[in-house]
Amino acid sequence: MRDGRRHAGGPGETHGVTVRYECGRDRSIEWELDPAGVRRCLLNLIGNGIDACSETGGAGGQVTVTALVDEETDELRLSVTDTGVGMDSETRNKLFNAFFTTKGAKGTGLGLAVTNRLVADHGGRMDVSSELGKGSTFTMVFPRVFPRTDSGAEKRREPDEKTSAGRG
Repeated sequence: MRDGRRHAGGPGETHGVTVRYECGRDRSIEWELDPAGVRRCLLNLIGNGIDACSETGGAGGQVTVTALVDEETDELRLSVTDTGVGMDSETRNKLFNAFFTTKGAKGTGLGLAVTNRLVADHGGRMDVSSELGKGSTFTMVFPRVFPRTDSGAEKRREPDEKTSAGRG
């Protein structure tokens, strides 16, 4: 999350949007994840949150990034919540379709499709909640253990290092 703070804090500030980072009870969370892939996902979601807040004029908008472990399910939850324009159900239903964008020429429509795919490659899922005019929350949910195929082999390449999502 330190890297996301460095890259997202600047643009958010230039649009009058505050970007905050919070971590659950543990200051450091270690999970087996692909660092580059998760970084890409976080930066995309943070950038989308800043854009959503900017559509409301930006001033006073807020994007909050939260990392916590759900102890009941043993899942890591990385959430990005914004106070932007929010979405209706029709938009939510199309979010992860490649080339779908609400940004017009400014967007490619690939960010959320790629983010969804990267999370799925980790055996995780994306949860989305939104209310029109009030904002949205995108949560990447990752299991602690990589999913295995029937043969017991991992479904994807083992990451070369661990990613720590914590305060910093």
